[in-house]
Amino acid sequence: MATSTFIIILAAAVAVLIIALVAYKKLYKKIPADAALVVSGGKRKRAYFGGKLVNPITCRTQEIPLNTMNLKVERKGQEALITKDSLRVDIVAEFFVRIQPNEEDVLAAAASLGEKIATPASVSELLEGKLVGALRSVAATMTLQELHEQRQAFADAVQEACSEDLKQNGFTLETVSITSLDQTPLDQLDPHNRFDATAIQTIKQEVEEKQTLTAKIEAENRVRREEDKLKAELEIKAKETETQKQILELERDRAFAEEEQKKEIETKRIEQQKAIQEAELEQKKAIEQARIAQEQAVEEVQIQKTLAVETARIEQERMIRETEAESAIRIAMREKEREQAEIERLSVSAERARAEEQVNTAKLVEEAERESKIKLIEAERKAQEEFIAKQKAAEAELEAAKLKAEAMRILAQAELEKAKAEAEGQKAIIEAKNIAEQKVLTHEAVLNFIQQLPTITERLMKPAERIESIRVLDLGGMGGGESSISRITGAILGAGAAVPLFKEILDLSGVDFTKLARKAAEYIPTMTAPEKEKRPTKQGETQAKEE
Repeated sequence: MATSTFIIILAAAVAVLIIALVAYKKLYKKIPADAALVVSGGKRKRAYFGGKLVNPITCRTQEIPLNTMNLKVERKGQEALITKDSLRVDIVAEFFVRIQPNEEDVLAAAASLGEKIATPASVSELLEGKLVGALRSVAATMTLQELHEQRQAFADAVQEACSEDLKQNGFTLETVSITSLDQTPLDQLDPHNRFDATAIQTIKQEVEEKQTLTAKIEAENRVRREEDKLKAELEIKAKETETQKQILELERDRAFAEEEQKKEIETKRIEQQKAIQEAELEQKKAIEQARIAQEQAVEEVQIQKTLAVETARIEQERMIRETEAESAIRIAMREKEREQAEIERLSVSAERARAEEQVNTAKLVEEAERESKIKLIEAERKAQEEFIAKQKAAEAELEAAKLKAEAMRILAQAELEKAKAEAEGQKAIIEAKNIAEQKVLTHEAVLNFIQQLPTITERLMKPAERIESIRVLDLGGMGGGESSISRITGAILGAGAAVPLFKEILDLSGVDFTKLARKAAEYIPTMTAPEKEKRPTKQGETQAKEE
């Protein structure tokens, strides 16, 4: 009994707990982080954030979003804003508003919206009048140009103008953005409207002024372009004239440079030929010296060989003669020994026959000894004479060989000196030829210049064709011995642009300037005569009139 009662109580408690949990879940309102819950039905409205247990029987709830909403306001055409200068402005503005997460603003927004759900459309419908009013009030204080140039200032002024009004509805204006701002087209304006009529008149007047200013600027630009074009043409012509002058000067300089270059080339060619010939001469001289030195060395070697051979031969003959003398002495000694043996033999015989022939034996012994001594002395003398003769002959031959070698050395030295003298003579001949060739070339260059003198003088006299008369003051006898023609020609040529070339050529060639001036004077009348025939002088015209 007790057990069943306990089970019933436990089951009832569990059932009550389950029912309580289900009811709590059903009655608990959970609010997102970007929203607030407004509960009404009690003593007063309350705003809750996060969640709240609500009795649906006695209380009423409303969810208010707290996120930022974009309210777009567009006014164009007849609804456009009117500026300070009575012009209409088409404008598109975006207002970013939100409800702050505090009970006062949430309750104010809930009261303003009433039964409406807080969406951007419903909020825009609620606040549009205030937003448009702020736009119009601020636009009326600024001109169209100021609105265009000061958009941020205009947006700040609008935000300041409507912030307090929006705060009364529980909304906070975060920022204002002007996304589009332009003048209203003329075809959308009403000419019967005072503001539109003023705007039309102002726009047309400004357009005409702009067009007039544009036309004036274009005319000024056109005149400026014409002036610039004329200046450019004048500058181009001036540059062309200057360029032509420079070209003529360059041609003149080029002609002088070509003549100078030809002269330098010819001089370098002569110097190169001279250097080549000198090098060839030095090379030949070195080769000849080497050949002579080689021949001298060969001769000296040959002399040394000959001297060595002769010395060896003489020494060999001397040794042979000494050997022969020694042989003769040995033969004489053997003969003496033989004679001595014979004497001893005879002595023995004489001993045996002393008694019989003592006198004869003694005589014979004496004669034999005497003959033996004579033969020995004669053999020694003969051998000594032959040795001395051969030694003297060898010494004479050696001295002769030395004299021959010295003579050959002197002959080789003489040949070397002769070769050196020939080389020096050849070098002098080549230098003389080079000097003569240079003088010949210089003479040819001067002759060629004299042949070209009429053409050069004619070109130099070209500027004088326009001169009607030339007065020359000839101060003869002022310390100069030159003729009048040479002085006049020298003065004319000295004043020309070719003076450096003339003087350098004349200095190089050594030609007398007086003779050259006379030569030029012979050509000048032939060049000036045709010109005189073409243009008669004033005196000739006067004589013709008198005749």
